[in-house]
Amino acid sequence: MKLLVTLFLCFILSTDSSACDCAYGGPFLKMASDTKFVALVALIKVTKYLSFNDYKTPISMEVEIIDRY
Repeated sequence: MKLLVTLFLCFILSTDSSACDCAYGGPFLKMASDTKFVALVALIKVTKYLSFNDYKTPISMEVEIIDRY
């Protein structure tokens, strides 16, 4: 039981076990009017991946800015 509690606390307190969380603020067009920078971009290349269960998720990319709004 002590081991189970210890493992649970390690899991909860670990910063690597936390997922990214983005708060939904409403429809994009409504939220975009309150931002400082909105751009149309073209993906050049993915520069970093996060691997999970043999599935790669892109987490960093290089882009070309096509237009600023």
